[in-house]
Amino acid sequence: MNRLIREKRTKVLVFVILLFAVNGVYSAVNSKFPNLLHLATNNGNEEVCVAFDEDAYSAVEWYYPIPEDETQLPKTDASYLPLPSTEYGCNFEEGRQCNKIWDLKNWTISIFTANNYIPIFDTRWDGFKIYVITNKTKINDNGFVIPEDANIGLSIRSAGSVDILLCKGFDPKSYPCYTITLGGNNHTEISIKKQGVKEKLSTYSNDFPILAEHEWKNFGLLVSKTGQIHLNEANTGNSYINVTDPKPFETLFLFMNSTSPSLWKIHKNQFLYTNTSQVVPFGPLLNVSSSTLCLSMYLMMCRNCSFYIYKDIDNDKEIVFEEHGANNSTLPTEWKHVKIIVENFTENAVQLYVKTKSNATDRFWAIDDVRTCHKNEFKINRLTKSDFAKTIDFVKAPYSCHTLNFPEWRPKRKLLPPPGLPMVFNVPSTTSITSHWTPLSQPYILKYEGSDLCSKDTTPRLSNQERLKSNGWVIIKPNEDILVIDKLIPFTSYAVKFIDPIYKMNKTYTVSTLPTDKPKMTEIPKFTIQPSSTEVSVSIPARLCNVSFGPLIYGIEIIGQIRRQIEIEHRNIKFENLEPFTNYTLSVQAARTNKKLNDSTARITTYYNFTTEPAVAAQMEFVELYEIGQTFASFRYKLPKQPRGKPISVQIMACATYVKECPPKVTTITQCKLWKDFYCVTIDNLVKQLYYTFKLSIRNNNTNSFGGEKVIIKQTVDQEPGIPTNLSYTVINCSNISETCNLNISWTHPYNQTGVIKLFEIFLLDSEPSFMEKAFIESRNYLSTYSYLIPFVPYAASYNLSIRACNDVHKGKFASISVKIDHIGQHINQTPEVIRTTDKSVTFQLPKSDYRLNSSTVTIIVQQDDNKVLNISPNLTLQTEDSLCLHKGTSWIAGEWQVTYKNNLGLMILYVCIKELVGLQANGRCCEQKQQI
Repeated sequence: MNRLIREKRTKVLVFVILLFAVNGVYSAVNSKFPNLLHLATNNGNEEVCVAFDEDAYSAVEWYYPIPEDETQLPKTDASYLPLPSTEYGCNFEEGRQCNKIWDLKNWTISIFTANNYIPIFDTRWDGFKIYVITNKTKINDNGFVIPEDANIGLSIRSAGSVDILLCKGFDPKSYPCYTITLGGNNHTEISIKKQGVKEKLSTYSNDFPILAEHEWKNFGLLVSKTGQIHLNEANTGNSYINVTDPKPFETLFLFMNSTSPSLWKIHKNQFLYTNTSQVVPFGPLLNVSSSTLCLSMYLMMCRNCSFYIYKDIDNDKEIVFEEHGANNSTLPTEWKHVKIIVENFTENAVQLYVKTKSNATDRFWAIDDVRTCHKNEFKINRLTKSDFAKTIDFVKAPYSCHTLNFPEWRPKRKLLPPPGLPMVFNVPSTTSITSHWTPLSQPYILKYEGSDLCSKDTTPRLSNQERLKSNGWVIIKPNEDILVIDKLIPFTSYAVKFIDPIYKMNKTYTVSTLPTDKPKMTEIPKFTIQPSSTEVSVSIPARLCNVSFGPLIYGIEIIGQIRRQIEIEHRNIKFENLEPFTNYTLSVQAARTNKKLNDSTARITTYYNFTTEPAVAAQMEFVELYEIGQTFASFRYKLPKQPRGKPISVQIMACATYVKECPPKVTTITQCKLWKDFYCVTIDNLVKQLYYTFKLSIRNNNTNSFGGEKVIIKQTVDQEPGIPTNLSYTVINCSNISETCNLNISWTHPYNQTGVIKLFEIFLLDSEPSFMEKAFIESRNYLSTYSYLIPFVPYAASYNLSIRACNDVHKGKFASISVKIDHIGQHINQTPEVIRTTDKSVTFQLPKSDYRLNSSTVTIIVQQDDNKVLNISPNLTLQTEDSLCLHKGTSWIAGEWQVTYKNNLGLMILYVCIKELVGLQANGRCCEQKQQI
């Protein structure tokens, strides 16, 4: 009894040590265990192995009892979720329909080359055919030719030893063979023997069994035309057999042989390759339904070579993937898994291009298993038991799954209950949906897809790509009970599908995200504004479905007018009682609800400026008949302050008594030449001596009729001209020699003209003979201001200046002013000059006298250069602005002297004592001024 316990303890200890060793080896290579989940369904008749993360791209093998023949093999299947597009992907197996759409120029499907047999341990391994070899299998039923220099991948499961036969012909019984035995004595030996040679070419002994019944063992068998045969363990690279036969067989066939039931996989794989540097389309047109472009494939290429995939949209090339071969010539050529992910992909469909580039002579590029993918995809491996397997006790032969590169770790098997989906509760927000349910012990998928608000029959056809591409799916791992789907589009209906990938069941929920709190400016359609002269119609068009993120309520008003609140999206409204030809601003406020419409932070406002149409013009104002003759009449007027439009033309009708017809004269509105604040119009071709009824009106632009009329009745006879206004004169060009000045006179045209003016008569009257001139007006070319020069008017005289307007019949009334010419002394220079100053006196030199002057007054003004208070009489003080020498300081009159010339016409000296000057101080400043009297 104690011995039995010790043996069990020893076994347990060995198991623990081995497990520690295995875990230690794995941790040196990987940082975690494979992410696998093993589930059993259908009362244990179906096994499911789910691979997540990077393990989804590893080969997954099943452990199950080895049957006696292939009909007893379980059915296995591997697929990715979500399912790849069947319109684009291809694995290039012979006979596949997709090979036609991947018929690329200078690219060929490889069927029988050394590269078709190289060891592969990625997901393609799952699809390799399984051969069941027993002692009943005819050895030549499973043979095939080996390409030259092939490194053949082999995977074998067996409880006993097996033989690999490399024969010169297609029948091992008729042709010599190499026999490689795996297992041998104690299942730990490997040997190779050539038929006809007594001794084995090579042997290898291992500490552990070479093969195993519960897992696949993987080998690489290199057979070269030079006679080298090299067998190694494919996962670790350990070399078992490496011999070179100096007399090798020229052609080799490979056969499989086993005395006990065994499972075999020959790594035979077809792919697409090229040896040409070029650019060609990378497969057919790729439809992309989401905002992420994802492609998965396997790539093998030559050293010092480059491989590019790019898109070309409107000649805008963008590389989405590039790979460059290793420069190290010692590295073997091998397959590499490539996963291309392009975020924020906006195109619905794209044509990709592949560019191969190299200057090497041994150029080679190969692709395989190209498919669309998802960045969060996972793989489901299914195993359905055969009738043979159902008879085997599960306890004695338990099923398990593991990754091919880590067979020591296998997930715990869980038996799932019968199929059924949990109730999912969805709570939406503006940009997210929170889903929760009762936690379960298996993985689920939550798939969501936004729907387009735009109807298919809209014109023009609209679609919201942002909504259509708002889709995705999320893996729900066991025991999770809540998920937040974020980055969604507001105000969008989503189909949220809860999927059971194991039982292939699903249930769809329709969930709508909430509207945004505040509308976006792009949501507001452009209103149609149609004004008339007194009202405006506002048409609210249908909203663009592709930019709608919630319901809209409008508050519409003409600023300063009545406010209208609109809750219906398709409606026309009208504002009345507007003024014609007036600028208005229409304010449109938009919000989600009535309450938010009154919240300035929750609404947006747009403005439309418009002008009402013009109406019939109002009557002109201040209409006056300012001139009339025998055959014409001229009027002046002002435009109305509120013209109700833009006046562009004036109409005048002259209707004579007893004359039935009075055709209108229409002319452009023109500003008066004489009066800038008025507009003028003249009608000609009238008849003398008739009474006319003149009717004047104006018309606005874009209107069909003239407005209200102004009526004036007048007879076509000559009238007395009006009085000139603003008569003035200027004395210029005075001469001391001739003792005369010129007189420049000016006046303005009579405001109340009435009669025709043909000339102005000018009179300058005094005690001497009068002066009279005529200024003629040619053809009524009136001026607003007239001027006239009267020359040689004597000094020191007063005159009466009179002007009147005249025509052939009448002379108008005078406009008169008095004119006074300066005394000649005001134009004779009498400025004194200081010639000497002392502390006691100031001496001045006076200019020569003039016989036309009797006397002069010399005035001395003193200015203080500081602000001291002086005792100066206010009568002598001058204002500050009268200061003469400085910009500051008080000025005053220090003294005045009368100088009488009599008969003295020479230079005169004026000597002034300081004592005689009022308030003068030492070092003071003096200014002199001479006045005539």
